[in-house]
Amino acid sequence: MKFIITALLFITLPTRSVHSYGYMDTCGDQSKCLSVTVTGIQSECDSGSCEYEVCWRQMAGGVNGCMKWGDVEYLGDMNRYRDKTIHEGGCLNEENKDGHGYWDNECQDPTNVYSSGRGSYSIFKKVCQIVPPGHTAHLLIYDGDSCDVPYADEGVTDQITSGNVQVPVYCAPSTQDMDMTNPGGQTYFPNANDPEGGGTCSAKREGEECVWSLTVPSSCSFEETICAEDDNQNSDELCEGSDFDVLEYYENKNNGPPPKDAIHDITLNGDGTVSFRAMNPYGEEFHDVYAVYPKPGDYGNWNEACAKEQAASQCTNDVVLTAQCLHADQKFTLVTVFVAGYTDQASAAVNINANSEGNTIFPCCPMDNEPINQIQKDHVSAFTYLIHCGCEEEEDVDPDRRLLRVASGTREEMYASRDAINMAFHSGDLFFDDQLKELHGLN
Repeated sequence: MKFIITALLFITLPTRSVHSYGYMDTCGDQSKCLSVTVTGIQSECDSGSCEYEVCWRQMAGGVNGCMKWGDVEYLGDMNRYRDKTIHEGGCLNEENKDGHGYWDNECQDPTNVYSSGRGSYSIFKKVCQIVPPGHTAHLLIYDGDSCDVPYADEGVTDQITSGNVQVPVYCAPSTQDMDMTNPGGQTYFPNANDPEGGGTCSAKREGEECVWSLTVPSSCSFEETICAEDDNQNSDELCEGSDFDVLEYYENKNNGPPPKDAIHDITLNGDGTVSFRAMNPYGEEFHDVYAVYPKPGDYGNWNEACAKEQAASQCTNDVVLTAQCLHADQKFTLVTVFVAGYTDQASAAVNINANSEGNTIFPCCPMDNEPINQIQKDHVSAFTYLIHCGCEEEEDVDPDRRLLRVASGTREEMYASRDAINMAFHSGDLFFDDQLKELHGLN
Protein backbone atom coordinates (compact mmCIF):
# COMPACT_ATOMS: atom_id res chain seq x y z
CA MET A 1 0.00 0.00 0.00
CA LYS A 2 1.34 3.42 -0.95
CA PHE A 3 1.27 6.17 1.62
CA ILE A 4 2.67 9.66 1.69
CA ILE A 5 3.01 12.03 4.63
CA THR A 6 1.35 15.27 3.61
CA ALA A 7 2.18 17.35 6.66
CA LEU A 8 3.77 16.41 9.95
CA LEU A 9 2.73 18.95 12.55
CA PHE A 10 4.54 18.87 15.88
CA ILE A 11 2.50 21.09 18.14
CA THR A 12 3.45 22.24 21.59
CA LEU A 13 0.17 23.59 22.84
CA PRO A 14 0.14 27.16 24.14
CA THR A 15 1.11 28.05 27.69
CA ARG A 16 -1.63 28.47 30.31
CA SER A 17 -1.42 29.16 34.03
CA VAL A 18 -0.82 26.04 36.08
CA HIS A 19 -3.72 25.13 38.35
CA SER A 20 -2.35 21.99 40.05
CA TYR A 21 1.31 21.18 40.41
CA GLY A 22 1.80 17.46 39.82
CA TYR A 23 -1.58 17.02 38.13
CA MET A 24 -3.09 17.49 34.68
CA ASP A 25 -6.68 18.19 35.68
CA THR A 26 -7.59 21.32 33.67
CA CYS A 27 -7.14 22.22 30.03
CA GLY A 28 -4.55 24.78 31.03
CA ASP A 29 -2.44 22.21 32.91
CA GLN A 30 -2.76 19.68 30.13
CA SER A 31 -1.79 22.14 27.41
CA LYS A 32 1.74 22.31 28.86
CA CYS A 33 2.15 18.54 28.78
CA LEU A 34 0.79 17.48 25.39
CA SER A 35 2.05 17.36 21.84
CA VAL A 36 0.17 16.14 18.78
CA THR A 37 1.10 15.08 15.26
CA VAL A 38 -1.21 15.03 12.23
CA THR A 39 -0.14 12.81 9.33
CA GLY A 40 -1.87 12.39 5.98
CA ILE A 41 -2.03 8.73 4.92
CA GLN A 42 -3.63 6.51 2.32
CA SER A 43 -6.97 5.10 3.45
CA GLU A 44 -6.79 2.35 6.06
CA CYS A 45 -10.27 2.61 7.60
CA ASP A 46 -12.34 2.57 4.39
CA SER A 47 -13.62 6.12 4.66
CA GLY A 48 -12.21 7.26 1.31
CA SER A 49 -8.97 7.32 -0.61
CA CYS A 50 -7.13 9.25 2.09
CA GLU A 51 -7.29 9.79 5.83
CA TYR A 52 -5.37 11.46 8.66
CA GLU A 53 -3.68 9.84 11.62
CA VAL A 54 -3.81 12.01 14.76
CA CYS A 55 -1.41 11.01 17.58
CA TRP A 56 -1.30 12.59 21.05
CA ARG A 57 1.73 12.25 23.32
CA GLN A 58 2.43 13.24 26.91
CA MET A 59 5.58 15.26 27.42
CA ALA A 60 7.87 14.63 30.38
CA GLY A 61 7.57 16.70 33.52
CA GLY A 62 9.78 19.80 33.50
CA VAL A 63 9.53 20.19 29.69
CA ASN A 64 7.61 23.22 28.37
CA GLY A 65 6.57 24.10 31.92
CA CYS A 66 4.77 20.79 32.38
CA MET A 67 4.36 20.09 36.08
CA LYS A 68 3.14 16.50 35.76
CA TRP A 69 5.54 13.67 36.56
CA GLY A 70 4.05 10.28 35.74
CA ASP A 71 0.97 9.23 33.84
CA VAL A 72 -2.56 10.58 34.22
CA GLU A 73 -5.39 8.81 36.05
CA TYR A 74 -7.18 7.61 32.90
CA LEU A 75 -7.71 8.32 29.20
CA GLY A 76 -10.56 7.89 26.76
CA ASP A 77 -10.78 7.80 22.99
CA MET A 78 -13.28 6.98 20.25
CA ASN A 79 -11.32 4.46 18.22
CA ARG A 80 -11.28 0.68 18.26
CA TYR A 81 -8.34 -1.69 18.22
CA ARG A 82 -7.21 -2.96 14.84
CA ASP A 83 -4.29 -4.86 13.42
CA LYS A 84 -1.91 -1.96 12.87
CA THR A 85 0.15 -3.10 9.90
CA ILE A 86 1.40 0.36 8.99
CA HIS A 87 0.02 3.09 11.24
CA GLU A 88 -0.80 2.92 14.92
CA GLY A 89 -4.17 4.65 14.89
CA GLY A 90 -7.44 2.85 15.39
CA CYS A 91 -10.52 3.40 13.23
CA LEU A 92 -13.50 5.31 14.60
CA ASN A 93 -15.84 3.31 16.84
CA GLU A 94 -19.36 2.50 15.80
CA GLU A 95 -21.91 4.43 17.83
CA ASN A 96 -22.08 2.98 21.36
CA LYS A 97 -25.39 1.20 21.97
CA ASP A 98 -25.24 2.10 25.69
CA GLY A 99 -25.42 5.84 25.05
CA HIS A 100 -21.77 6.85 25.26
CA GLY A 101 -21.71 8.44 21.81
CA TYR A 102 -18.60 7.04 20.16
CA TRP A 103 -16.61 6.62 23.38
CA ASP A 104 -15.44 3.18 24.48
CA ASN A 105 -17.50 1.45 27.18
CA GLU A 106 -14.60 1.85 29.59
CA CYS A 107 -11.78 4.34 29.93
CA GLN A 108 -8.18 3.16 29.73
CA ASP A 109 -5.45 3.07 32.33
CA PRO A 110 -2.39 4.56 30.60
CA THR A 111 -0.08 2.62 32.91
CA ASN A 112 -1.27 -0.61 31.32
CA VAL A 113 -2.00 0.56 27.82
CA TYR A 114 0.24 3.46 26.90
CA SER A 115 3.06 3.34 29.45
CA SER A 116 6.56 4.34 28.49
CA GLY A 117 9.35 3.75 30.98
CA ARG A 118 11.11 6.99 31.88
CA GLY A 119 13.19 6.77 34.99
CA SER A 120 11.08 5.87 37.99
CA TYR A 121 7.76 6.98 36.49
CA SER A 122 5.79 6.48 33.28
CA ILE A 123 3.88 8.66 30.85
CA PHE A 124 1.40 7.70 28.18
CA LYS A 125 3.47 7.42 25.05
CA LYS A 126 1.06 7.72 22.16
CA VAL A 127 -2.68 7.66 21.55
CA CYS A 128 -3.59 7.59 17.86
CA GLN A 129 -6.80 7.71 15.87
CA ILE A 130 -7.45 7.68 12.13
CA VAL A 131 -10.12 10.06 10.83
CA PRO A 132 -11.46 11.09 7.40
CA PRO A 133 -10.74 14.60 6.06
CA GLY A 134 -12.76 17.29 7.77
CA HIS A 135 -13.55 15.12 10.80
CA THR A 136 -12.61 15.57 14.45
CA ALA A 137 -10.48 13.33 16.68
CA HIS A 138 -11.13 13.40 20.44
CA LEU A 139 -8.97 12.55 23.45
CA LEU A 140 -10.36 12.51 27.01
CA ILE A 141 -8.03 13.06 29.98
CA TYR A 142 -8.87 12.91 33.69
CA ASP A 143 -6.28 13.49 36.36
CA GLY A 144 -6.76 14.45 39.96
CA ASP A 145 -9.63 16.93 39.93
CA SER A 146 -12.53 18.22 37.86
CA CYS A 147 -11.75 19.89 34.56
CA ASP A 148 -14.26 22.67 35.17
CA VAL A 149 -13.04 24.05 38.51
CA PRO A 150 -14.32 27.65 38.68
CA TYR A 151 -10.92 29.24 39.33
CA ALA A 152 -9.13 27.71 36.32
CA ASP A 153 -9.34 28.24 32.57
CA GLU A 154 -12.36 26.23 31.40
CA GLY A 155 -11.17 25.87 27.83
CA VAL A 156 -8.28 26.22 25.45
CA THR A 157 -8.91 27.26 21.85
CA ASP A 158 -6.14 27.67 19.31
CA GLN A 159 -5.51 27.59 15.60
CA ILE A 160 -2.27 25.85 14.70
CA THR A 161 -0.84 26.73 11.29
CA SER A 162 1.82 24.70 9.52
CA GLY A 163 2.61 24.72 5.83
CA ASN A 164 -0.31 27.09 5.20
CA VAL A 165 -2.67 24.47 6.70
CA GLN A 166 -4.75 25.56 9.69
CA VAL A 167 -5.44 22.85 12.23
CA PRO A 168 -7.89 23.79 15.00
CA VAL A 169 -7.09 22.30 18.44
CA TYR A 170 -9.61 22.73 21.27
CA CYS A 171 -9.94 21.62 24.86
CA ALA A 172 -13.01 22.01 27.03
CA PRO A 173 -14.81 20.14 29.83
CA SER A 174 -17.04 17.34 28.49
CA THR A 175 -20.35 18.76 27.34
CA GLN A 176 -23.65 17.91 25.69
CA ASP A 177 -23.18 21.17 23.77
CA MET A 178 -26.90 21.93 23.88
CA ASP A 179 -26.35 25.47 22.64
CA MET A 180 -23.85 24.29 19.98
CA THR A 181 -21.08 26.63 21.13
CA ASN A 182 -18.34 24.12 21.90
CA PRO A 183 -15.79 24.12 19.05
CA GLY A 184 -15.23 20.38 19.54
CA GLY A 185 -18.94 19.58 19.36
CA GLN A 186 -20.80 17.22 21.70
CA THR A 187 -18.47 15.15 23.87
CA TYR A 188 -20.87 14.01 26.63
CA PHE A 189 -23.70 11.65 25.61
CA PRO A 190 -26.26 10.83 28.31
CA ASN A 191 -28.41 7.72 27.89
CA ALA A 192 -32.05 8.81 27.72
CA ASN A 193 -33.17 5.34 28.83
CA ASP A 194 -30.74 5.07 31.73
CA PRO A 195 -29.99 8.18 33.85
CA GLU A 196 -27.03 6.37 35.41
CA GLY A 197 -25.55 5.36 32.07
CA GLY A 198 -24.03 7.09 29.09
CA GLY A 199 -21.90 10.20 29.25
CA THR A 200 -18.33 9.34 28.31
CA CYS A 201 -16.26 6.20 28.87
CA SER A 202 -16.56 6.77 32.65
CA ALA A 203 -19.28 7.42 35.22
CA LYS A 204 -18.15 11.01 35.84
CA ARG A 205 -20.70 13.78 35.57
CA GLU A 206 -20.74 16.21 32.67
CA GLY A 207 -17.85 18.66 32.74
CA GLU A 208 -15.50 16.76 35.06
CA GLU A 209 -13.27 15.41 32.32
CA CYS A 210 -11.27 17.43 29.81
CA VAL A 211 -11.76 16.56 26.15
CA TRP A 212 -9.29 17.57 23.46
CA SER A 213 -10.66 17.92 19.93
CA LEU A 214 -8.64 18.32 16.75
CA THR A 215 -10.32 18.82 13.37
CA VAL A 216 -8.12 17.67 10.51
CA PRO A 217 -7.99 19.50 7.15
CA SER A 218 -10.99 18.96 4.88
CA SER A 219 -8.89 17.64 2.02
CA CYS A 220 -5.78 15.54 1.47
CA SER A 221 -3.17 16.72 -0.98
CA PHE A 222 -2.06 13.12 -1.48
CA GLU A 223 -5.47 11.50 -1.76
CA GLU A 224 -4.88 11.25 -5.50
CA THR A 225 -1.48 9.64 -5.97
CA ILE A 226 -1.45 9.80 -9.76
CA CYS A 227 -1.74 13.37 -10.93
CA ALA A 228 -1.96 13.96 -14.66
CA GLU A 229 -2.74 17.27 -16.31
CA ASP A 230 -5.90 15.81 -17.84
CA ASP A 231 -8.26 13.01 -16.95
CA ASN A 232 -8.38 10.09 -19.36
CA GLN A 233 -11.74 10.55 -21.09
CA ASN A 234 -11.21 7.59 -23.41
CA SER A 235 -14.73 6.16 -23.81
CA ASP A 236 -14.89 6.98 -27.55
CA GLU A 237 -11.39 5.67 -28.28
CA LEU A 238 -11.65 2.07 -27.10
CA CYS A 239 -13.18 0.52 -30.22
CA GLU A 240 -10.50 0.50 -32.88
CA GLY A 241 -11.61 1.73 -36.30
CA SER A 242 -14.84 3.13 -34.88
CA ASP A 243 -16.02 6.25 -33.12
CA PHE A 244 -18.43 4.20 -31.01
CA ASP A 245 -18.65 5.56 -27.46
CA VAL A 246 -18.84 2.82 -24.83
CA LEU A 247 -20.15 5.29 -22.19
CA GLU A 248 -23.78 6.44 -22.08
CA TYR A 249 -25.22 8.96 -19.60
CA TYR A 250 -28.80 8.76 -18.30
CA GLU A 251 -30.51 12.11 -17.82
CA ASN A 252 -31.45 12.57 -14.16
CA LYS A 253 -34.61 14.59 -13.52
CA ASN A 254 -33.30 15.61 -10.09
CA ASN A 255 -30.16 17.39 -11.29
CA GLY A 256 -28.38 18.63 -14.38
CA PRO A 257 -25.59 16.74 -16.15
CA PRO A 258 -22.00 16.97 -14.90
CA PRO A 259 -19.63 19.45 -16.57
CA LYS A 260 -17.56 16.41 -17.55
CA ASP A 261 -18.21 12.69 -17.20
CA ALA A 262 -17.64 11.37 -13.69
CA ILE A 263 -16.27 8.10 -15.14
CA HIS A 264 -13.00 7.94 -17.06
CA ASP A 265 -10.04 5.71 -17.87
CA ILE A 266 -12.24 2.78 -18.92
CA THR A 267 -10.73 -0.64 -19.66
CA LEU A 268 -12.69 -3.41 -21.41
CA ASN A 269 -11.23 -6.48 -19.73
CA GLY A 270 -12.72 -9.07 -22.07
CA ASP A 271 -13.64 -11.40 -19.18
CA GLY A 272 -17.12 -10.18 -18.38
CA THR A 273 -15.92 -7.17 -16.42
CA VAL A 274 -14.95 -3.58 -17.11
CA SER A 275 -12.60 -1.38 -15.06
CA PHE A 276 -12.81 2.38 -14.64
CA ARG A 277 -11.99 5.25 -12.34
CA ALA A 278 -14.46 7.69 -10.79
CA MET A 279 -13.67 11.39 -10.57
CA ASN A 280 -14.92 14.66 -9.18
CA PRO A 281 -16.42 16.49 -12.19
CA TYR A 282 -16.25 19.87 -10.43
CA GLY A 283 -12.55 20.57 -10.61
CA GLU A 284 -10.79 21.94 -7.55
CA GLU A 285 -13.89 22.23 -5.38
CA PHE A 286 -14.07 19.67 -2.55
CA HIS A 287 -16.73 16.95 -2.87
CA ASP A 288 -17.24 13.36 -1.74
CA VAL A 289 -17.65 10.87 -4.58
CA TYR A 290 -19.51 7.55 -4.16
CA ALA A 291 -19.44 5.07 -7.08
CA VAL A 292 -22.04 2.28 -6.98
CA TYR A 293 -21.51 -0.68 -9.32
CA PRO A 294 -22.21 -4.45 -9.49
CA LYS A 295 -19.55 -6.61 -7.87
CA PRO A 296 -17.65 -8.97 -10.15
CA GLY A 297 -18.54 -12.65 -9.97
CA ASP A 298 -22.33 -12.83 -10.23
CA TYR A 299 -23.72 -11.73 -13.56
CA GLY A 300 -27.30 -12.77 -12.75
CA ASN A 301 -27.81 -10.49 -9.76
CA TRP A 302 -27.43 -6.86 -8.81
CA ASN A 303 -24.87 -7.43 -6.07
CA GLU A 304 -23.77 -3.87 -5.54
CA ALA A 305 -20.59 -2.36 -4.15
CA CYS A 306 -19.95 1.27 -3.24
CA ALA A 307 -16.52 2.90 -3.28
CA LYS A 308 -16.00 6.32 -1.71
CA GLU A 309 -13.42 8.93 -2.66
CA GLN A 310 -12.72 12.35 -1.22
CA ALA A 311 -11.99 14.40 -4.31
CA ALA A 312 -10.48 17.81 -3.78
CA SER A 313 -8.93 18.74 -7.10
CA GLN A 314 -8.71 18.07 -10.82
CA CYS A 315 -5.91 15.65 -10.04
CA THR A 316 -7.45 12.25 -10.72
CA ASN A 317 -7.10 9.44 -8.19
CA ASP A 318 -5.45 6.09 -8.88
CA VAL A 319 -8.20 3.86 -7.48
CA VAL A 320 -9.38 1.45 -10.20
CA LEU A 321 -12.84 -0.08 -9.77
CA THR A 322 -13.98 -3.24 -11.56
CA ALA A 323 -17.65 -3.92 -12.32
CA GLN A 324 -19.43 -7.08 -13.43
CA CYS A 325 -21.05 -6.99 -16.87
CA LEU A 326 -24.72 -7.80 -16.45
CA HIS A 327 -26.96 -10.61 -17.63
CA ALA A 328 -26.21 -13.75 -19.62
CA ASP A 329 -24.71 -11.98 -22.61
CA GLN A 330 -22.60 -9.65 -20.43
CA LYS A 331 -22.97 -6.80 -22.90
CA PHE A 332 -23.06 -3.88 -20.47
CA THR A 333 -22.85 -2.73 -16.87
CA LEU A 334 -24.44 0.14 -14.92
CA VAL A 335 -22.62 2.58 -12.62
CA THR A 336 -24.10 5.44 -10.57
CA VAL A 337 -21.80 8.13 -9.24
CA PHE A 338 -23.07 10.28 -6.36
CA VAL A 339 -21.21 13.58 -5.93
CA ALA A 340 -21.86 15.21 -2.55
CA GLY A 341 -21.04 18.80 -1.68
CA TYR A 342 -20.66 20.14 1.85
CA THR A 343 -22.63 23.37 1.59
CA ASP A 344 -25.59 24.89 -0.22
CA GLN A 345 -23.07 26.70 -2.43
CA ALA A 346 -21.23 23.54 -3.54
CA SER A 347 -21.45 22.86 -7.26
CA ALA A 348 -23.21 19.53 -6.71
CA ALA A 349 -25.85 21.33 -4.62
CA VAL A 350 -26.25 24.16 -7.12
CA ASN A 351 -26.73 21.51 -9.84
CA ILE A 352 -29.95 20.26 -8.19
CA ASN A 353 -33.03 21.16 -10.24
CA ALA A 354 -35.36 23.77 -8.76
CA ASN A 355 -38.31 21.40 -8.47
CA SER A 356 -36.29 18.59 -6.90
CA GLU A 357 -35.31 17.72 -3.32
CA GLY A 358 -32.06 16.17 -4.56
CA ASN A 359 -30.79 12.60 -4.40
CA THR A 360 -30.44 10.01 -1.65
CA ILE A 361 -27.11 8.17 -1.63
CA PHE A 362 -27.68 4.40 -1.64
CA PRO A 363 -27.43 2.83 1.84
CA CYS A 364 -24.68 0.43 0.73
CA CYS A 365 -22.28 3.40 0.69
CA PRO A 366 -20.03 4.14 3.72
CA MET A 367 -21.83 7.06 5.35
CA ASP A 368 -22.15 6.05 9.03
CA ASN A 369 -19.61 8.58 10.25
CA GLU A 370 -20.43 11.42 7.86
CA PRO A 371 -21.86 14.73 9.14
CA ILE A 372 -25.42 15.16 7.89
CA ASN A 373 -24.56 18.24 5.81
CA GLN A 374 -22.18 16.12 3.73
CA ILE A 375 -24.83 13.61 2.66
CA GLN A 376 -28.11 15.54 2.74
CA LYS A 377 -30.21 15.12 -0.40
CA ASP A 378 -30.06 18.70 -1.63
CA HIS A 379 -26.24 18.61 -1.64
CA VAL A 380 -26.02 15.46 -3.78
CA SER A 381 -26.04 15.16 -7.57
CA ALA A 382 -26.33 11.66 -9.08
CA PHE A 383 -25.02 10.52 -12.46
CA THR A 384 -25.97 7.09 -13.84
CA TYR A 385 -23.95 5.58 -16.69
CA LEU A 386 -24.07 2.52 -18.91
CA ILE A 387 -20.72 1.09 -19.97
CA HIS A 388 -20.66 -1.26 -22.94
CA CYS A 389 -18.47 -4.24 -22.14
CA GLY A 390 -17.16 -4.81 -25.65
CA CYS A 391 -16.88 -3.40 -29.14
CA GLU A 392 -18.20 -6.35 -31.16
CA GLU A 393 -21.47 -5.84 -33.02
CA GLU A 394 -23.25 -9.02 -34.06
CA GLU A 395 -24.36 -9.17 -37.66
CA ASP A 396 -27.94 -9.43 -38.92
CA VAL A 397 -29.43 -7.76 -35.85
CA ASP A 398 -32.25 -5.30 -36.40
CA PRO A 399 -31.13 -2.11 -34.56
CA ASP A 400 -34.78 -1.26 -33.82
CA ARG A 401 -35.34 -4.43 -31.83
CA ARG A 402 -35.19 -3.74 -28.09
CA LEU A 403 -34.18 -5.65 -25.01
CA LEU A 404 -37.01 -7.52 -23.35
CA ARG A 405 -38.24 -6.06 -20.07
CA VAL A 406 -37.30 -7.91 -16.92
CA ALA A 407 -41.02 -8.41 -16.25
CA SER A 408 -41.08 -10.93 -19.08
CA GLY A 409 -38.95 -13.23 -16.94
CA THR A 410 -36.54 -13.90 -19.82
CA ARG A 411 -33.29 -12.20 -18.89
CA GLU A 412 -31.41 -14.72 -21.02
CA GLU A 413 -33.02 -13.44 -24.23
CA MET A 414 -30.95 -10.35 -24.87
CA TYR A 415 -30.74 -8.62 -28.22
CA ALA A 416 -27.19 -7.81 -29.25
CA SER A 417 -27.60 -4.48 -31.01
CA ARG A 418 -25.65 -1.69 -29.30
CA ASP A 419 -28.31 0.76 -30.46
CA ALA A 420 -30.99 -1.42 -28.88
CA ILE A 421 -29.06 -1.51 -25.60
CA ASN A 422 -28.69 2.29 -25.62
CA MET A 423 -32.38 2.73 -26.41
CA ALA A 424 -33.41 0.44 -23.58
CA PHE A 425 -31.04 2.25 -21.21
CA HIS A 426 -32.37 5.72 -21.98
CA SER A 427 -35.95 4.53 -21.58
CA GLY A 428 -35.14 3.06 -18.17
CA ASP A 429 -35.84 -0.54 -19.19
CA LEU A 430 -32.46 -1.71 -17.89
CA PHE A 431 -33.00 -0.44 -14.35
CA PHE A 432 -33.76 -3.79 -12.73
CA ASP A 433 -32.62 -2.54 -9.31
CA ASP A 434 -35.37 -0.96 -7.23
CA GLN A 435 -33.00 1.71 -5.90
CA LEU A 436 -32.18 2.86 -9.42
CA LYS A 437 -35.86 2.96 -10.30
CA GLU A 438 -36.60 5.06 -7.22
CA LEU A 439 -33.66 7.37 -7.87
CA HIS A 440 -34.93 8.17 -11.35
CA GLY A 441 -38.68 8.17 -10.52
CA LEU A 442 -39.46 4.94 -12.41
CA ASN A 443 -41.29 3.06 -9.64
